[in-house]
Amino acid sequence: MKDRRIDYTISFWGPLLFKTILSNKDIKSLLSICNKNTSHHKRLAGVIKEEYTLDNVLFGNIVKPYLEAFMGAYNEYYNISHSTDIYVKQCWVNYMKAGDSNPTHIHNNCNWSSVLYLDVPKQIIEEQNNFEGTGGGPGSISFICGPHNDDFIFQKDFRPRTGDFFIFPAKLPHSVPSYKSNCTRISCAANFTLQETGYHLP
Repeated sequence: MKDRRIDYTISFWGPLLFKTILSNKDIKSLLSICNKNTSHHKRLAGVIKEEYTLDNVLFGNIVKPYLEAFMGAYNEYYNISHSTDIYVKQCWVNYMKAGDSNPTHIHNNCNWSSVLYLDVPKQIIEEQNNFEGTGGGPGSISFICGPHNDDFIFQKDFRPRTGDFFIFPAKLPHSVPSYKSNCTRISCAANFTLQETGYHLP
């Protein structure tokens, strides 16, 4: 019996979860605009005391090339041919410490959200490597798409490293468990709006 080639396709299904890696130059540029002038803590779901507002324009100028790459992936994933622009609506920096966490939550009043990691200390990586439970482990980030069903991939877990940059739909539930290591992890988060040519967001 001759071998027979079986052709198949796999459909894109569910939300677009975009991941890229920041250059060292852009990491340094983002760290340079992080400050502790204006607290963002009361506006957020996280159990994190040190969260501070960033300048939208400065942040947007640094991450512009990555947002352009994201829009290319967005158009390809959703088979969109018309022009769409992306705008930074809010952005902030998180100084996460031992015991801090982010419960499962979504982001409101925006289309897309992101998190990028400027400094992931080696102590957290060692703690993750020694973790023996299920899931992503200490300091990971989990994205959850719908309820659990057999044969569904409904959750994606990542152990972020310095430079990792995730962009995802604002209504995609996500969470971050705490870690025990005595160190500070620095990440930035941002919310974005999309505007199509000839259409204005309400």
